[in-house]
Amino acid sequence: LRPGVFGGTAVAQPVDRLPASFANLPNNHWGSHHFLVDDFVKACVSGEQAPNDVWQAARYMIPGLIAHDSAEQGGVQLALTTGRELPMRERMARDLRPFGPWDVKHRAGGLVDIEFIAQVLQLVHARDPAFNRSPTTHVALRRLTTVGALTKPDARVLIQADRLWRTVQGMLRMTVGRLDEGALPEASAILLLRVAAQAGVTAVDTDDFLQKAEGVARQVRTLFECYVGKPG
Repeated sequence: LRPGVFGGTAVAQPVDRLPASFANLPNNHWGSHHFLVDDFVKACVSGEQAPNDVWQAARYMIPGLIAHDSAEQGGVQLALTTGRELPMRERMARDLRPFGPWDVKHRAGGLVDIEFIAQVLQLVHARDPAFNRSPTTHVALRRLTTVGALTKPDARVLIQADRLWRTVQGMLRMTVGRLDEGALPEASAILLLRVAAQAGVTAVDTDDFLQKAEGVARQVRTLFECYVGKPG
């Protein structure tokens, strides 16, 4: 291993954001451990989800787990999808329940479902030389149509839903933060309807928007069940 992997800190790491008490503490992987700890503690204090949470870590681990299974079987080739994906989504749904009608990430048919579709299909077609993977969801969905993994109409539905959910999520985070229940403040409601229209959903008020958003979520969940499976 190159010097610095154990104990060093990469020059790209924004160490200024870390607490001063972290200085000179043991570290690994080019200084990344301090950031993981800091993100985790901040998530515990604020109640917000950490950027690199356990579910992201599980996604990173799946290929490694399958590689270990392959090694134990003498190097036999194994599919990157082994039935672990659907139970993982079911566990997320159980442990990370939507906090209210405005939680467009964790709701059935929300951002997580779209990301699961993109990631699972990329794993399935990872060995196809014609397929160029992407960490960006809407780019991945578009590229998956080129290898027949996803129909173009289905990709359009998912890409538009991905744009809508991210637009709404970003607007709410900037204006009201986490909103468990209740109506949006008037200024936020006006802005929501404006950005939602730009993302493809025109509504006369927030109740109308929530009704139309429910229809979008049903479309996404139907495609999730088609491409990934039906949660129990």
